[in-house]
Order: sequence, then C-alpha cells, then structure tokens
Amino acid sequence: MAKDRDQKRKKKREEKKKAALRREQHTARMAKAEEYTLCIRRAVHSQDFEEALGWTLKKLKLDPSDEYTRQWALRFAKLCNNDSVVYTLLS
Repeated sequence: MAKDRDQKRKKKREEKKKAALRREQHTARMAKAEEYTLCIRRAVHSQDFEEALGWTLKKLKLDPSDEYTRQWALRFAKLCNNDSVVYTLLS
C-alpha cells in the first residue's frame, strides 16, 4: 500500500512539473508571438513589406494554425511578388 501511495505521489509531482513546463513554454511562445506582431506593425508602418513578410513567416512557425497571420503573409508575399512564398502558404 505504501508503495502505491508513493508511486501516486511521484506520478502526481511529475504531472505537475510537466504542466508547469508546458505553461512556461506556452507563455514564452505567446510573448515571442506578441514581439513578432509588434515588428510586423513597425514594418507595415514604414511600408517595408518584405520585412513584414519575414516577421509573419516567423510568427507562423510559432503557430501554423493562425489563419489571420497566414492571410497577412499572403498579402505581403503578393505585394513583394514572391510567388514561391505564396505557393508555399497556399499548399
């Protein structure tokens, strides 16, 4: 019985550590995504669409399911006449 209890406690501690690590990694990814968003806005404000495209692609690497960023990346790629990126984003 004592062994089972100790194993349960150990398992619970490990699960808590894993959950804390996941939260920490998620927070770090969100902070980096926010930083990329600010860089995108600065690039768009200065009308440097190639730089904005680079930042949107970096942001998409963090979260490939972000459709809003994907649409912006497509717009920037079209503005820069970068067909290879357009094809990559559409596939």
